[in-house]
Amino acid sequence: PLPLLAAVAAPAATLWNYNRANFLYDSGQKVTRTYTSISYQMQQFQLYRQDVRDLVALTAEKMNNYHVVACLELGMTATLLGPARLPDDVPEWVLWHQLISLCAAFVFLVTSMWLATRAAVAAGSFNVRLQTQYIRLPLPD
Repeated sequence: PLPLLAAVAAPAATLWNYNRANFLYDSGQKVTRTYTSISYQMQQFQLYRQDVRDLVALTAEKMNNYHVVACLELGMTATLLGPARLPDDVPEWVLWHQLISLCAAFVFLVTSMWLATRAAVAAGSFNVRLQTQYIRLPLPD
């Protein structure tokens, strides 16, 4: 029985070890390729997310600049409406023209400030929506 067992075990060991080194090497390469692919996908989506953040920051910064300029011009308009006066010998139609123009400018500047604030808030909320719903990191299951 022992020589028979040895006769059966030798071919079985040969079959077991046949191409085992290549199989283990290929398995390691497959795992490395999978993890490298996941790493590249993560880097790609992080770049997408950074691009969205940069565009939103650009929009918010531009709206903040508009907000500052409109606020300064609104202060000048309020000054012209209040303490600043035209000389007494100016015709009445010029006074009315100035008053209507300044009131219209005041309304447009307030509207500009409101829309700039709204655009900055909308850009921020769109950033959150894109980051959480559309540009999610591709994590494996």
